[in-house]
Amino acid sequence: MPTVDVIDRGEVIKVVTDLRGAKKENIRLAIRGRTLIISVGGTGRRYRRRVELTATMDPIHSTSTFKNGVLEVTLKKSNQAVEGPDIRVE
Repeated sequence: MPTVDVIDRGEVIKVVTDLRGAKKENIRLAIRGRTLIISVGGTGRRYRRRVELTATMDPIHSTSTFKNGVLEVTLKKSNQAVEGPDIRVE
């Protein structure tokens, strides 16, 4: 199982994980309360990880990038739970 680094930077939390071999279009990111859900589908590799966070997040103002097999997610903290769409992987 790939390691996940969680870095609290005050207003944001950064989550970094190695998903070497995955394709960007097969990665799905969702926020549910204080949990980031990382799912990878597709042929050959399936992966699902729940990352418990220290605060509620705002998925609308959160971003992610997937480059050279490394997924970086920058999550904006929120004072209240915000329902929003999945986080788009760039």
